[in-house]
Amino acid sequence: WTTDAEVREVIMEIPQFNEDGRFKPDLYHNYLTAVRKNPSEFEDEIRRERSLRRSVELFRAALQPLPLETERQKELGAMKAEVDFVRIPSDSLVIPESIPQADVKAYIAKPENEAKLKAAYEARKEEFSTAETVRARHILVKAEEGDAAAEKKALEKIKTIVEKAKTEDFAKLASQFSDDPGSKAKGGDLGFFPKGKMVEEFDDAAFTQALGEVGDPVKSQFGYHIIKVEDKKPASSRSYEEARDDLASQELARERSQAAVEALEGALRQGDTGAVTKFVEANKLKWEESGAFSIESETIPKMNAGDDAIRAAFSLTPAKPLADRLVRQGPVAFVMRHKPVQ
Repeated sequence: WTTDAEVREVIMEIPQFNEDGRFKPDLYHNYLTAVRKNPSEFEDEIRRERSLRRSVELFRAALQPLPLETERQKELGAMKAEVDFVRIPSDSLVIPESIPQADVKAYIAKPENEAKLKAAYEARKEEFSTAETVRARHILVKAEEGDAAAEKKALEKIKTIVEKAKTEDFAKLASQFSDDPGSKAKGGDLGFFPKGKMVEEFDDAAFTQALGEVGDPVKSQFGYHIIKVEDKKPASSRSYEEARDDLASQELARERSQAAVEALEGALRQGDTGAVTKFVEANKLKWEESGAFSIESETIPKMNAGDDAIRAAFSLTPAKPLADRLVRQGPVAFVMRHKPVQ
């Protein structure tokens, strides 16, 4: 039985739900909305798939292969294939920004779409809210926490910099004196940030100081800071009426993406290579090469698609080079065609 923790781990490792190497809950929830599934349904699918794979592995481990079977396994391991493939973002093929405003207005005007848009707004309300942010510069004088002598020396130095900052350019002082390598080259500029991004002591000062004020020294685990707040943006929230156009364009883009993918699937079933080529060109997609893989591989290289894709790949031949269906991997679908093994 697959535990809840294992299911969560699988979901967090799916590449399509990650950005810059980190799991993004909004990408996951957008996918669930697009495929009209709730988290429980999607997690149950993963649980069933993992349980089936474990059963197969246990069954294989329990068998003692005969010499003939061992030889057959060697032959299978020697079988290689290679494919060209196109990666299709099946639910985001059409981008919302490409939807004409007239189409958006026409969509909103249909009464049956009102409930759908309101439900989408409630489910994704946090996307339309922005926390309070400040833009600040700072100067850090490092001191090892708990080292009284170092902390005393850092405090004395930061106090002299505070006096200079009252009459001199703060950015130039940061470039000259700051021990923070990340912001020193930018004159101490930290850009806009919300509460919670910085350590607590820094946050408390930055969000309470007046604009343009050079504050008193602030002690943190890194040493002593002086902060100058240069701009503030209050928290804001868009109402349903304000967000409705964006929601409608997103829903239209999703529907058109799905319609385009369904048309592609029809072309694949009919073996219409011309229609497939037009689809790839029209959507500015490109063919990629997988590289060689064995029939016993767990996934096809670069595609990260498993058993279903491998079975489809080994069914392709020079006489029947194009797969007659899409291989799906989460919110991504793949078109595959035969490629001679190099």
